[in-house]
Amino acid sequence: MEIQYSVATDRHCEAIARLHAYSWQVHYRGIFSDDYLDHEVIHERLSVWERRFQNPSKDQYIILANDQNLLCGFGCVYLNHDNNYGSLVDNLHVHPDWQRKGIGRQLLRHCAERVSKTDDQFKMYLWVLKENHKARKFYQSLGGDTVETTVENNPGGGQAEILRIFWQQPPN
Repeated sequence: MEIQYSVATDRHCEAIARLHAYSWQVHYRGIFSDDYLDHEVIHERLSVWERRFQNPSKDQYIILANDQNLLCGFGCVYLNHDNNYGSLVDNLHVHPDWQRKGIGRQLLRHCAERVSKTDDQFKMYLWVLKENHKARKFYQSLGGDTVETTVENNPGGGQAEILRIFWQQPPN
């Protein structure tokens, strides 16, 4: 296994959307509605990613992880997104078959490198579902601190608690 990291282009849109949807189906079962995960998530995520690639924010950066041309992970960061918390890691997903191989750590580091190049005072954050215990443990292992909890509406209905994970220095 040799993972290559590269910047995403619009030709990666569908693969990113499919991986994003699959990740939610695997990890958010019991948090998001089964109906949404079984019938709506792929179309909704494809719509989101098409918009992101058709009208990209100047501050959007998407990094891919590929294993022999198979997308196995991606990260998306919006630079200087919040005055207090800095850049937003909006997505970080690794296909379950490639998890626990250091790919998520490398994707987060690539995002952090991009943040460091654009901001003299490093600040980076993301939101994670409170019930996503594996992800929370992963972010904590990389030095992320939980600094806020709120409730947000889920796609497809219902609500869930989400936590803001914050880094004041690049992840370790």
